[in-house]
Amino acid sequence: MNKKLLVYIILVTSLFLASNFFFEKKTITQNTLIDCNHNFIQCNTNKPFDLNIIKSGDIIFRKENSFLSNLFSNIEKSEYSHIAIAININGNLKFYHMETNEETHDLKIDNFENFTKHASKLGIYRFNKDIDNKKLIDILNEYENNKIEFDMDFDLNNDKLYCTELINEIYFKIFNENIYLYLYEIYGKSGITINSILKNKNFKEIIKFKKND
Repeated sequence: MNKKLLVYIILVTSLFLASNFFFEKKTITQNTLIDCNHNFIQCNTNKPFDLNIIKSGDIIFRKENSFLSNLFSNIEKSEYSHIAIAININGNLKFYHMETNEETHDLKIDNFENFTKHASKLGIYRFNKDIDNKKLIDILNEYENNKIEFDMDFDLNNDKLYCTELINEIYFKIFNENIYLYLYEIYGKSGITINSILKNKNFKEIIKFKKND
């Protein structure tokens, strides 16, 4: 296993152990509407799922049935563990997010299928202000060109980024305001958690999915 990845897992495990170990599962209302292309059950709505519902600037929360995903979601008992931002250009939908794995520790650019292939739950949220699409594209291109790296230290004061930090920084560059409501303190570090963004009332839930097992 990659040495940096091992250190990363140890750090996350420490965060997890400092939180409540037992995960309190949340029950969500489901209907029987199934999207055949992506194998998700659409929750809390009777509308058929269409990828075109996702607009540039929307953020998508993801939960997976994996060790690391469970660790992250348990830090604050969040129903999600990862976050990305969407860009939709003439129906060409991409998700930008920071993620680390055994091969790379950097910015990922995925289509819907790749981003959601291991997901057990998804939530799409939209900010209450209009997004300048050109400005968003320029910002995302800058990150891509600079080959930004994943922040293994979870430090807000360096030139690397982790997943929630990336999304907050993008929104700060567009609106000159943070989208997190608070910084989560643990072991002397201040971090941006999933819940600190998810609880921001300026975001509206557009749609929620659960994997059809």
